[in-house]
Order: sequence, then structure tokens, then C-alpha cells
Amino acid sequence: MKSKIILICIGLFMSACVSPTPAPQEFIILPKLNLNAVKVDKQISKTIKIENSYSDIVFKSSNMYYVQNREKQFSFSKSKWAYPLNSMINENIVKMVRDLKLFKFVQSVKSKTKSEYTLESTINDFKQYFYNKDTKSYVESSITFTLLNSNTHEILASKTFESKVDVETLNAVGGVKALNKSLNDVLLDAAFWLNKVSNDL
Repeated sequence: MKSKIILICIGLFMSACVSPTPAPQEFIILPKLNLNAVKVDKQISKTIKIENSYSDIVFKSSNMYYVQNREKQFSFSKSKWAYPLNSMINENIVKMVRDLKLFKFVQSVKSKTKSEYTLESTINDFKQYFYNKDTKSYVESSITFTLLNSNTHEILASKTFESKVDVETLNAVGGVKALNKSLNDVLLDAAFWLNKVSNDL
């Protein structure tokens, strides 16, 4: 009888050891950008190419980073980005410029066609921050956009847009929702800026 009990216990222990570890939650960045407020007076009959976004190495992975008291940086163990963050933000930038319909043609960096203009972007910040002994949280987004003449490489205009949004729930889910709102704010400001500087093109 004792040997049976021992075998059952061993079996239960072994099954517990081989049970699969739950996969981390995967998140995407997809802001609901509404460009109706941006009044484009005329479409520019030129082509613009959107370069891949420049960024720190932490934004080129699928790890989801957060910062405590603006001093210590960690990554969530049970949450990650579905794709490298840099790529997702870049895709949203391309979509914003296309939906703006300011330029006749909008090409991604993979396109082999020549363009009259180039739009570069640098991701300065895109993280969740915890402070006050982790009882409060917010996110910060900061992207610098630079418009260039593709032929002369002359900088035609450059500006940094930033957004800070409070997080409603103190976890990764709350951070993702706030980051989507924050990126929405940054892209909308960038759309207004592009429309304005186009008057001088």
C-alpha cells in the first residue's frame, strides 16, 4: 500500500514538473488615429519615403520595458510585444502619412523607387513609468521627425513631439492602453506639423 502511495506521489510530482509554462501575453501598438481634424489644402504631387525608425536597442526587441522612479529599468516577465516595438511604431508612422494623403505617393523604405522627400523618425522614449512606491504610473512617448530633400539630403524641417499619459491600471495592460493613447497624440501632432511645413515645399 505504501509503495502505491509513493508511486502516485512521484507521478503527481513528475506531471507538475512537465506542465507547460503559460505563454506570456503579447500586445500590439495600434492607436485609433483620426486625421479628420487635419485639413489638407492641397496634395503634393511628389513621393515621400518613410525610413525605418531609429531608436535605442531596447525598442528593437519584443521585451516590454518599464522604469521605476526614473532610475531602474526592468522588463515585464509575463508580457511582451507581439513584434519588435520599433517596427510597430514605424508601421503606424507609415500608415499616418498615407492616411493623411498629403503626398501623392508614400513609400516604405523597402521600396526601390526614388522619392523627392524622405521622412526620418527617432524614437526617444516609449515606456511605462512607476513612481511613488509603485502606487502611480504613467507613460511617455517622444519621437523626433525630420523631413529631408532626398536629392540634396538637406533638412527641410525637424521637430520632436512628446506625450505623457497617466495609466489607469498599474500593470502592463494599463501601460499598453496608455501608450496607444500617447502614440495617437504624437502622430496627430506630427500630422498637423507635416501639413504646415508642406506649405514651404
